[in-house]
Amino acid sequence: MSDSAMIGGATSPAPRSRGFRLSEPVVWGVLLIAALGFAYQTWTRKPPDPAAGRSVTLWNATPEEVTQLVFEVLTTGTTVEIERRGEGNDAYLWGMMAQTAPDATTPDTTYFVGGVGGQRLWEMLAAPQSPRELGVLGENEYDWYGLNEPFARLSIRIGSETRLLQLGSEVYGAGNRYALDTTTGRLYVLPYNMLMLLVDPLNQLQERRVHTFDPNVVAWVTVRAGDTERTMNRSVGQLAGEAIWTSPGSSEPDLAFGDFIDRASRIWVERYLPNLDLTTVEPVMSIEYFAADSAMIGYLDVVSHTAEDGSTEYLFHSEQTRVPAGSYASIVEDVVRELEEIF
Repeated sequence: MSDSAMIGGATSPAPRSRGFRLSEPVVWGVLLIAALGFAYQTWTRKPPDPAAGRSVTLWNATPEEVTQLVFEVLTTGTTVEIERRGEGNDAYLWGMMAQTAPDATTPDTTYFVGGVGGQRLWEMLAAPQSPRELGVLGENEYDWYGLNEPFARLSIRIGSETRLLQLGSEVYGAGNRYALDTTTGRLYVLPYNMLMLLVDPLNQLQERRVHTFDPNVVAWVTVRAGDTERTMNRSVGQLAGEAIWTSPGSSEPDLAFGDFIDRASRIWVERYLPNLDLTTVEPVMSIEYFAADSAMIGYLDVVSHTAEDGSTEYLFHSEQTRVPAGSYASIVEDVVRELEEIF
């Protein structure tokens, strides 16, 4: 063992560590300050909300009581307005979406009739379900949930009352959003399946069907084009969904007429044209659908219209569209072309 390791037969002390060491009074002082801080938070914390964290219904109404909604996406300037029109079996949803492009001065407005998605949304709005309630917020908590600069506003008219929800940030990883009920001051989470319908109304809410009656209920139809008219009876074929069309008093199937009706059933709505000047259209044909009790259950009117580029386009109107509507040109043109085969 070296001389440096032993001095007078004793082991040399280990070298002292570098750096500063806090004296005991300083350590106790730091701990005291931390304890006082935690105590202050405990004394000043708001009492826990017994409703927070649970799944709740924001309010309870019926779809018939909901008369209007206005959804404003504040980050894009998009506005969606939908109102319930008519009563009973004649009730329907009429919607409008307005979007203003960054370089535009006037909004681009699109109109639509609400379909299955619209009815589903209406049922959700009558009794909105929230997977989680977070209670009443403190003043310093609004920014945390994105409510100082909301993503959107949702206004729902229920009878004579209007409920307003301010939509804040997305809930991480879920697609849901925080929503503040301005009437009660309580914060909820709105589910993604509701928000999806509101954000994308033309794809999610718009009615695409020309008719909603059951095709099997149709007993006979009348087709008119110009001064000509033809009535045909419908019977059920041997195959599922097969329809046999015959002239009154005849049992011979008319395959050309069956093909014509089949093509007409494939027309679907691509756009609605409530502001179309009806004095600029010319009637082309009409189909009236009747049940066995002779009640008319639906109709399809097809008209021609000169488009802005000078071409002829075919538009249509039915009991379901309620206003003139259009589809892709070839779909309606095929039906008009088939007229030559049945007259």
